[in-house]
Parts: sequence; structure tokens; C-alpha cells
Amino acid sequence: MSESSTLSTLAPSASTVCVPPLADSPVVRQSGGEIADCLARIHCTLTMLTNFDDSLSTHDAEDNDHPNPLLQAEACLSLLGQLKTTHAELNERLRAAEARVHEQSMKIKWHANEARTDALTNLSNRRAFEDELSRRTTEVRRSMAPLTFIMIDVDHFKRLNDTYGHRAGDGVLRGVATILQQSIAGAELIARYGGEEFAVVLTGMSTAETAAAADCFRRTLRRARFKIGNQSVEVSASCGVALLQPNEHPTHLVQRSDAALYAAKQAGRDATHCHTGTTIVAAPPSLDRDPDDTPLQFDLSSCDSEEWLNQVDEEPSLYSLMQLAHKPPGLPGACRVTWCDRPMLFSYIRQRIAEWNRGGDPFCLLLTEIDNFDHLALRYGCRSAELVLRSLTLHLDATMREMDVLCQLGRSSTVILLPRATIESATMVAERIRAGAAQFAFPSATGCCEFSVSI
Repeated sequence: MSESSTLSTLAPSASTVCVPPLADSPVVRQSGGEIADCLARIHCTLTMLTNFDDSLSTHDAEDNDHPNPLLQAEACLSLLGQLKTTHAELNERLRAAEARVHEQSMKIKWHANEARTDALTNLSNRRAFEDELSRRTTEVRRSMAPLTFIMIDVDHFKRLNDTYGHRAGDGVLRGVATILQQSIAGAELIARYGGEEFAVVLTGMSTAETAAAADCFRRTLRRARFKIGNQSVEVSASCGVALLQPNEHPTHLVQRSDAALYAAKQAGRDATHCHTGTTIVAAPPSLDRDPDDTPLQFDLSSCDSEEWLNQVDEEPSLYSLMQLAHKPPGLPGACRVTWCDRPMLFSYIRQRIAEWNRGGDPFCLLLTEIDNFDHLALRYGCRSAELVLRSLTLHLDATMREMDVLCQLGRSSTVILLPRATIESATMVAERIRAGAAQFAFPSATGCCEFSVSI
């Protein structure tokens, strides 16, 4: 077979193989004219190949007795070099275009998060809460994990507003939101439901454990002192708890929790009541453990606590770190890495997979779990459990690189995305995390609280 007939076979095949996959690429559809220009350049190169094939055919017809294989080979190499250069340029432009598309996508998600955030407390608003509750209800039904719900209402809030003014009332709500985030360990979702009402969703916990978490919040709130001018105001809250029943609609779950909250208020307020599915009962008094009378001072001009769990106030709090995607203004300056929620984590993972499929860098995922966390909470109390979570969070923040992404997956588990990491380097990171966690120990009324981490 002559060189001209070989090229006439290759040129159409190149056109068939190269062009349609690029045209069908979602990046091509989203990036517009620049990639269309790249496709035009490839088309131009393929046309040159075809024209060259025609010229070879003409040359063979005119001078079949004196072919010039060297000239033909040089021309082929030249055209193949042009095709290779065009391919490299196209790949580079595709990478740049996809990076811009991803940047725009992240900006859109950021603004969407702002629209789903309560401006006063930086918690999720009611709309975001209802959407997220519906989604998580579907998730736990697939995984058969329990889901519990707490409805919280600040006691006598209208009286406080009337006495001290709406600005003071807003400050109290911000303070309550701060205490909620720092006192309920493992909360999947915390939202301002409306007015002085807050909502909390937890997974993997029984009704009794959830009631204990609600009481831990109430006891902490009782320690708070809200400074209004020269006065120090104390605030309490009532809580209603309910466990999602099989085939129960999320709306009915909220209604049952609200009924339990109403019962707590009718019983004198500053109490926790649970809806069992058929009846409403008060939380057992035995759940009120690990008392701490150390006051927490809040200045309503900023609602920053002067003291939290005997830590210096420059240290970042656990949940302000965990909820970067939901409340960016509350992120402490000491935070080094990116903390995100589940949807944002999945977006990062999809991006890394797409880059890897195009020949990009590898990445690894780590899943960390605090061993026997429920046992630690029951044995050493809410305060020690919170210190364990806080210490591990700060340890992770100090250990990871700035490019790493972390997500609190459950009460005691964290997912870590390590870009540009191999199995070997990820294993070294995991061992460093485990070794660091093993060095933490906290004194408590029932002994020294130590913990370990599985990865």
C-alpha cells in the first residue's frame, strides 16, 4: 500500500476519533468560544492532512516511477508535530477553562449558602433547615441509622425584648447560637427555626442520648451571663426531643418535637421533654450530670465569650471551624485548612476525580473516628466529650496542609481529602494524626480522660 493510500485511511479516522468526544464534553459546552477556536484549529490540521493526502495522490499519478519516500516521511512528521502541538495547546486551554468554570461554580454555591444562612446568628435559616432535614431523613432511612430532633425555645424572650430592647434580644440570640454550637457534640445540623426558636438534628443517637445533649446545652446556657449595660442577665431555654419513626414524614417529626417543647414549657420551662411516639415524658433527672457553675460572660455588643471551657479566647471553637461553608464570617483567623459541609466535600471529590481522569494528580481520602466516643461521653460527661472533639479538631487543623479539605461527617468522625497524595504519604499523615491524638489527656471528676483515633 502506498503512503498516500495509508494517509487517506488515517485522516478520516483521526477526524472521527478526535472531534466528537471533544464536542460532547460538558466543559466544551460551558466554556464557549475559546474551546470552539481550539476545535477549529484541530479541524484545520485535519484538513491539512487531507490536502497533503491529495497532493501525494497527484504526485503518484504524475510521477509514479520516481516516488520520494524521504520527502513524504518528512512531510508526515511535520504534520504530526503540528497535530501534537495543537493537542497540547487544546489540553492546556481545556484545563484553564475548567478551572474558570469551577471557580464560577464555587462562587454560585457561596452565594447560595449566604441565601440559606440566618443573617443574625450565622446558622442555617428555616428554608435551608427544611431542605436539609428532608435530605438527611432519606439518608438515614437507607443506612438504618437513628435520627433525632431537638426543638429549642428561649424562655421569656418577649419579656426580655420588652425590658431591654430588640438590640439586646438580638445579642442574646447570637449568644444562644454560640452556646448551641459549642455544647451539643456531633450535631449534624443547627438552625434558627424562627424568632427565638432553634432546631438541632443529630444522627446515630437514641432519644435518651439526645435528651442528654439537650440538657448539656441547657446547663451551659444557665451559666451564661449576658452583659447589658451595667446589668447581667441570665437566660434559660426549654427543649423538645423526638426520634424519627419508620416511614414518618419530617414535618410530623417536627410537630412531635414541638409538642414535647410545649409540654416542657407547661411544666415550668427550663426543662427537656421527649416525645416517644405515643406519649410525652420528661427527661430523666439522672441525665443532669457533670455540673459546672463557672459563669460564661457574654458582651452583647459582640457576643464573644470571655471564657469557654477554660480555654483562651484566641483558640478557634469546634463548630465555628466545622461550619465554614455555612457561616464564613464566624471562621476564626487561626484556622489554616478548609473545613466544609458534605455537599461541598462531594463537590471537591468530583473535581479531583475529573482532574485525575484527565491525567492530573492523585488524591487520597482519610476517615477518622474517635474510638468509643459514646462511652467517653457517658463515663466522663459532656464537658470532657466536648474537649475531646475540640482537641482533635485543633490537632487536625494544625497537622494538615493548607490545600487539604476536612469535613465533619458525624458526631465523632471526620473525612480528610488529601490532594496530590499517594497511599504511602497518606499513611504517614494518618500515623501522625493517631500519634498526636494519643498524647491528649484531660482530668475529670471520674478520672483522666484519654482517647484514641482509628483511621
